[in-house]
Amino acid sequence: MGGVGCGRGWMSNSAFLQAAASGSSVRVWPEGSSEALQDCFSTTDWNMFREAATHNNSKDIQEYTETVSAYITKCTDDVTDLKTVTVRANQKPWLTGEVHKLLKARNAAFRTGDQAGLRSARANLSRGIRKAKRLYSKKISQHFSDSRDTQNLWQGIQSITGMCYNAINPQGCVLSPLLFTLLTHDCTPAHTSNLFVKFADDTTVVGLISNNDESHYRSEVSRLASWCKHNNLSLNTEKTKEIVVDFRRTHTLHTPLFINGTAVERVSSTKFLGVHVTEDLSWSTNSASLARKANQRLYFLRKLKRAGAPTPIMTTFYRGAIESILTSCFTVWYGACTASCRRTLQRIVRAAEKIVGTSLPSLQDLYSSRLTRKALRLAGDPSHPLHSFFILLPSGRRLRSLGARTSRLRDSPIHQAVRMLNSLPALPPIPILPQHTLTQHPDPPTNKVLKLCTTMHKVLVPSKRTCTTQHLHY
Repeated sequence: MGGVGCGRGWMSNSAFLQAAASGSSVRVWPEGSSEALQDCFSTTDWNMFREAATHNNSKDIQEYTETVSAYITKCTDDVTDLKTVTVRANQKPWLTGEVHKLLKARNAAFRTGDQAGLRSARANLSRGIRKAKRLYSKKISQHFSDSRDTQNLWQGIQSITGMCYNAINPQGCVLSPLLFTLLTHDCTPAHTSNLFVKFADDTTVVGLISNNDESHYRSEVSRLASWCKHNNLSLNTEKTKEIVVDFRRTHTLHTPLFINGTAVERVSSTKFLGVHVTEDLSWSTNSASLARKANQRLYFLRKLKRAGAPTPIMTTFYRGAIESILTSCFTVWYGACTASCRRTLQRIVRAAEKIVGTSLPSLQDLYSSRLTRKALRLAGDPSHPLHSFFILLPSGRRLRSLGARTSRLRDSPIHQAVRMLNSLPALPPIPILPQHTLTQHPDPPTNKVLKLCTTMHKVLVPSKRTCTTQHLHY
């Protein structure tokens, strides 16, 4: 009936109204429900829940929490009404209450046969639909204004697809890393061959093993376990892993590492600050992990394409959700990964280009620009530990090249950074350090092994905190 004499636009709306509908239940707060809930809470004896959860002078926190939560839910259900909302599979997201009112006004004018009223209702409906679409487009575009705000990007994807993602919910407190850094400030190495590196709630112990003498390293691990015990931290040895990276021609049998009488499990690869590190220092595992994760994100980019998102919005989502994955710790591993891994990652960029419909920067270009920017920052910061690698020649136009006997060292980030700066047409001004601070960095001796121990702490309760450790041996 509604489709007769109403044009193609109304036929599509008719199809929309005839689509299969499903019901969704929502809680509605009627007038006066908030006051009723407050009265219910004010007259409640909350001590009875604590007494019911106390057994033999010991309070069961789980039972206490469940009973209080169940009571609050019951009180909320008593003062609210359950309403069923009809939802159709092909319901347009821009259809608002105002548009529905205009649709009803148009249908009423059609049924009465008022031609003038029908023309006016149709015009009002067209203007209302255009306004609703414009407001919805503006609302979606606000989620994709900054590629660095990943939480806002995922909220935009949720608005378009109607799917929920746990990634958009921030976890923890912003003060937690700072407070934990203050807590572990006095956790320092006792030997010069060892080094502690702390990042947020991760602590890394680096030990240089010379002539198979691991006494300093093992004593450092024992000191770490003792320090944790004195500071109400317990080491979880079940989650502790050990990886040995040894490039000597004659391999020796490494004695297992024990923490509090428990042997540490030895693995061939581990994940350190989001980067997969293997015992042969190859980056195939890391590249495969990033490629798998980036391919999963391409699904959401295709959803944006099907939703008719413009190219700038899809480009912003690509940069914030896919390119950020491919370039995670980019300057550390990309220069040393194989050509096959680079091609695998670049194929993801080309697939994204086909979806977005515009050219995107290649990974090699991103790597060159970021490595140059990082090298300039290191070369211009005399307080940085790596600043002494960037030594100017007497001419002042180039940096002193770093020697390397192996391709592994030649492809390291510092060596590639020095070569990158030397390849620039003009070297930016770099402060010259005093002569006594300039140090040479030869190749690592072949009779030494670098061992790295990463400790990840996790605070569970104020009275007893638990930390998880990882031990990586180089």
